[in-house]
Amino acid sequence: GQTLSDLDDTYVNENQENSITSSMIVDSTIGSADLGANSVGSSEIASGAVGSDEIADNSVTASDLQDGAALAEILDDDGSGSLLDADLLDGHDIADFVLHGGDYGRSGVADNLYEGTSTLSSKYVNEGQVNSITGSMIVNGTVTSADVRDNSLTSADLATNSVGSSEIASRAVGPNEIAWSINYSGKDSNGGLISLTNESDGTPGNIPAGILGSAAGSPNGSRIVGVLGATPQMGSNPALSRLPPTRIGVAGSATEGYGVAGVSTGGRGIFAYSSGDDALYAKTDASDKHAGYFNTDKGSGLNGAALYARSFNTTNDGIAFWAENAHNTSTDATAVLSNAGSGPLLKGFGGNGGEDEFRFDNDGTLHLYNGDHTETVQITPSEHGSVDGGQIIFKNNIGKTTVEVDGDFNDYGRIDLRDEDANLRLTLTGSYSGTNKCGAVLVKNNSGISTVQIIGEYSATGNGRVITQELQITGGSDLSEQFDVHGDLSPLPGMVVCIDPDRPGKLRISNRAYDKKVAGIISGAGGVNTGLMMGQPGTKADGGLPVALTGRVYCMADASNGPIEPGDLLTTSTVPGRAMKVTDYNKANGAIIGKAMSSLKKGEGLILVLVTLQ
Repeated sequence: GQTLSDLDDTYVNENQENSITSSMIVDSTIGSADLGANSVGSSEIASGAVGSDEIADNSVTASDLQDGAALAEILDDDGSGSLLDADLLDGHDIADFVLHGGDYGRSGVADNLYEGTSTLSSKYVNEGQVNSITGSMIVNGTVTSADVRDNSLTSADLATNSVGSSEIASRAVGPNEIAWSINYSGKDSNGGLISLTNESDGTPGNIPAGILGSAAGSPNGSRIVGVLGATPQMGSNPALSRLPPTRIGVAGSATEGYGVAGVSTGGRGIFAYSSGDDALYAKTDASDKHAGYFNTDKGSGLNGAALYARSFNTTNDGIAFWAENAHNTSTDATAVLSNAGSGPLLKGFGGNGGEDEFRFDNDGTLHLYNGDHTETVQITPSEHGSVDGGQIIFKNNIGKTTVEVDGDFNDYGRIDLRDEDANLRLTLTGSYSGTNKCGAVLVKNNSGISTVQIIGEYSATGNGRVITQELQITGGSDLSEQFDVHGDLSPLPGMVVCIDPDRPGKLRISNRAYDKKVAGIISGAGGVNTGLMMGQPGTKADGGLPVALTGRVYCMADASNGPIEPGDLLTTSTVPGRAMKVTDYNKANGAIIGKAMSSLKKGEGLILVLVTLQ
């Protein structure tokens, strides 16, 4: 009652692994139609079971063979008549193997793989033979470092331009792999012909560099350079001769443009350091160019300066900026400042709490500040405009003007002094009233009114004048005029003098009693000086000695005509230059010198006299 479909499960070991063996199969009854694709592997074939009779012509391809399986069979020393037919493996006809007829055993195949020898010391093709392998013998992309003997490839083995970045292992090229010198020419529109990147992190004592250039030779009066950049190239670059004859770490040379350029988006574009000489040296031979040119279009205030100079010397006196004109016949400036804007030309900072100590404005005005950053001095080249005169202003500690020195006050000079509240109190002017062009001193009171005026020329008379409400003289106590005095004796302070009838305008020493020509007393005796001295040089009203006409003076006196008491009238005596007490009032009329203010009991001496000529 069973059908064939019911007997499916009774087939021999259906779906059972390893259930069919060769003894169960009638010889030569399984064909390719009985086998599924990829159903026969190495585990299904008995060792040595597949021979030429079992393989259809041209049916085995390289994908059906394990790596090295064909070569092992070809080179296997199994002698003539091997079951493995080389025709089935390499596609060659038997006639291609001519050295040993139809023998394709190990010896025959090896002789055909070697050129010029039948030595079987190794299975590798042409081992030890020079120039035996060409590029056409190598499958593209199959040679790796494991296939090449160390240090065996030279430039003679490589075709021109055959090695690129993709053919070189990372970090594989070192100093020993580079032939010196290297000459390379090419084009690259963006970047460089050679790009080197060092990805190592810096550590103390180590400096990873993309390019390290060193020059270890001796300059010998010329120059040696570790790294040199030149444009145009060496042979046509006359700028190279301008490099200093010494050792140079990095040098740039250009006939135009920039010899060396350093650019940084976050740090310093160029860093210069020297432990024994100038860190940065710049020179130009162009008469209209600069040895150093600094430019910035960023920043503001104290940040973003085109040139920043700072001395970090904390142990010795150091100068952050030094400018020197070494040309001893130069008539030009050592330093030039220019500002196209309205900001200052120069600022100076010190210990002023971060504020500037001085400021030089673009119009030439100089401002000086104290420790509280209060302006105390201002020097202006043009007071009211670009063509006006200069002015110097001094201020007190709270910034109020106390002194003004004006070089162009209505075209003349003027100095103003002000009080602590900046109120004008004194003016020294070079031109008074504008027409006489004379100097004047004007002293003002608390209301700003000039109470003392000293005028060099008053009302175009040529005479000076002092105008004031009160005049106090503290250097002397008499009013004197200048006279020339003659006599047998030398005139001395304190002597009584009379009019000289023989010399108009001049005086002589008195020597007669009750002389009506008495004129006064020579001032200056006893330490009391002249208070006010009058005269007119070059006229009769001039002379060499001050003679007191009024006021208090010490006078030489003689008591032989009676003791002198304060209040006594005094007149001339027969003793030259001496005064005596008046005892004859009729004779004394018109001959009185003045009144005694001190006493003289006897003899001669100095007495204080109030001069009142009568």
